[in-house]
Amino acid sequence: MPRDKQIHIKVDEREAKQIAAAAAKAGKGVSEFLRDLALASSKCTRCRGSGLEPKGGRR
Repeated sequence: MPRDKQIHIKVDEREAKQIAAAAAKAGKGVSEFLRDLALASSKCTRCRGSGLEPKGGRR
């Protein structure tokens, strides 16, 4: 990911564990999971749950 597109977030230990678990469930690394999540949520305002799948299916 280009440096100008990097996003830095601060999370507590509990949130970090939840993110890591969701990434493992999706079969991705944490960075890849968060990048996909950010891209998906920026394209669709109806995203639910993990944010990777819009409510009505893929868009």
